[in-house]
Amino acid sequence: MILSALLLGLTPAVFFQEPEDDYRVFLSELEEEYGAESDKFVNILLALANNLATENSVSKELEKEIVSLMDRAVLILEKTKGPRHPDVALMLFHYGNLLSDQGSYPKASRLFEKSLVIIEQSAEAKDDDLAGIIWGLATVRVEMGFYEEAIGLFKRSLKIYEATRGPEHPHVAAVLTGLAATLERQDNFVEAQSVHESILRIVKKSYGPDHPDVGKALHNFGVNLYRQGILPEARVYLEQSLMLAEKHLGSDNRALGAVLNGLGLVLRAQGSAIEARQKFRRALVIVENHLGPMHPALAITLFNLANSCEGVESAQYLERALAIAEKALGPNHPDVGKYLRGLGHSFIGMSLLSKARPLLERSLGISEKRLGPNHSEVAHSLKSLSRLYREMGLQENARQCMERALAIYEKSLGPNHPEVAGALNGLALLISGSDGENEEGYLLLDRALKILNNTPSIHPLKIASVLNSMALIKGAQGLFEEQMNLLERVLELAEESDHEQMKTTVFANISSAFSRQGSFEEALPFSNKALTSAEDGHAGVNLTASLCHNSALNRYHLGLNGDAHSFFKRNVQMELLNLSRNLWAMTETERFQYLKTKPGLEPLLLNLVAMQGNGPKQTD
Repeated sequence: MILSALLLGLTPAVFFQEPEDDYRVFLSELEEEYGAESDKFVNILLALANNLATENSVSKELEKEIVSLMDRAVLILEKTKGPRHPDVALMLFHYGNLLSDQGSYPKASRLFEKSLVIIEQSAEAKDDDLAGIIWGLATVRVEMGFYEEAIGLFKRSLKIYEATRGPEHPHVAAVLTGLAATLERQDNFVEAQSVHESILRIVKKSYGPDHPDVGKALHNFGVNLYRQGILPEARVYLEQSLMLAEKHLGSDNRALGAVLNGLGLVLRAQGSAIEARQKFRRALVIVENHLGPMHPALAITLFNLANSCEGVESAQYLERALAIAEKALGPNHPDVGKYLRGLGHSFIGMSLLSKARPLLERSLGISEKRLGPNHSEVAHSLKSLSRLYREMGLQENARQCMERALAIYEKSLGPNHPEVAGALNGLALLISGSDGENEEGYLLLDRALKILNNTPSIHPLKIASVLNSMALIKGAQGLFEEQMNLLERVLELAEESDHEQMKTTVFANISSAFSRQGSFEEALPFSNKALTSAEDGHAGVNLTASLCHNSALNRYHLGLNGDAHSFFKRNVQMELLNLSRNLWAMTETERFQYLKTKPGLEPLLLNLVAMQGNGPKQTD
């Protein structure tokens, strides 16, 4: 039926925005024309709600109006046909879909559940209606973090559709899409990959290769491959998906936001950081325009963008993502755990350890409770906690967390995944901090390097990070030439990627290597480069403070006492700032452990006092 509202050519804006009185009058006229309890008027209420929901950004007022229209439609049907009629169930199903699109998952879930009870008890119900309601309920249960329940619902819906529509119908592909996404949230990427292959085959057979649903299937398949570290194929699929989306849906369609997010993830993993940020920023505009400022899909985009930025900018995006997720999904949703972890990790980089710790501990608790002890999100949280404990000087805690993270990655992602390499790198540095264990650490790094070298199109900075760790171990063993060869390779990779943070780190390490050899004149230019880069925002507070200390020592040994005094003073100020930020939240034992990570602080103070002529002789 072509509804009167659509015949009049009115848009959602005309329906509701200005003037509101005209909208009310129009609705009253339709009610009078068709009858307040007629099926036609009920369909008009549904059409109006659907049209309001298609607005680029659904305001609170529009959302309230959608709810009002749908509540009215349900009440009319319950009155005229009875509360257990299949038409009531279908209206509740439509209502649930509208709320799900707005990110109101708990409310949508209750509507789907009520709809399902009615349809299951009705002798008049159609199998397709039953399958659709189960599918809708499965979709919102995924978003609420109930993955096992959702998988059971998807499989139930799939069985019905395969029986009524055939195994290669587009409805089957749509249900399989939800099933694959749920498997991926449980880290079952290989099983999900076989599902994606079936989806792509079905939609190509149903629509041909040049169709937006094929683009959607390519996007989902590409993200699956990215999660497995198969980057070249992932990029091909995602670029094809983007081309189809822009061709058929335009440059500002809601679906484009997801495609841009997926492609941005792959580009970042391959080292194209600037291009990745461009994709995330474009996705952010599209998603916010279509879904509004508080939708969970916007939080995902903010999280991706935050991970491609640094420092305060990254923390701001993560704080916004966390606020959205906690309000829309509840305080214990797995996505909340992920955003807590990201924000905690960002605070570590800013040396705000006292802020980072409660966030990371809460993140770990959520992930363990909602996803189980062997999920990759648990490993991510453990890896971030390990870094925190290392910064605090709690080496044994850090090592235990990294060992557990490594075991989880190997079990959930396989022994040759890039995340395994990252954990091996972190564990090697922790082990090598112990006396006599440099060789064991180097063996872990050798394994990590082999994994990365066998991963196609891996981000070169991941390789650079492992080589840098190898160089640190060689330095600790007193093998200067081998250390310098490795650092030169790290610098080449950092310059190829134009990654300022890695360049800062390697300049600092080269300077330290020369200093340990007593070659202070060779060390000074590298410490100057590192400090300049750090002051431009490409290093955290800890590294910047350490660079001031090293620059001061290099100048002191070269007889440049005036300059050395200035850098010693800056180092003291930064270290005292770090202490004031973090000591208050630590136990007495933790404070002593943290102070042990600042071995240069006491000699630094003695140097500063001595150079002013008021204390004992300078000391290294």
